[in-house]
Amino acid sequence: MTSAITIVFLTQQCAEKSIKGFLAYNKIKFTKTHDLEILGLEVLKLCPDLNDLLRETKNLNPYAVEFRYPDAAIKSLEIQDIEEALVIATQVYQEMTSRIPFDSSLVQI
Repeated sequence: MTSAITIVFLTQQCAEKSIKGFLAYNKIKFTKTHDLEILGLEVLKLCPDLNDLLRETKNLNPYAVEFRYPDAAIKSLEIQDIEEALVIATQVYQEMTSRIPFDSSLVQI
């Protein structure tokens, strides 16, 4: 995997795991999927204010599988694609984690 492909794959993973963590925290069951649109629909039931942000995650969907395998990629990655993916993933991560209260007293070292 080239570094650009690795970056966009990890942006999709960041968004996916952030959304799944939020759903799990809220005890919302979700299907076994990498599709951020499907997962986003579940989030919107609790947080309709995230509609615009979650709509953007569809741009990360191809990076879950398509770019993981060099022979499967149907287009080349441009720097703008990578930058957009990083912005979206960061925003999703920040939104999801900001909506999960963290109690440091529960952490055992």
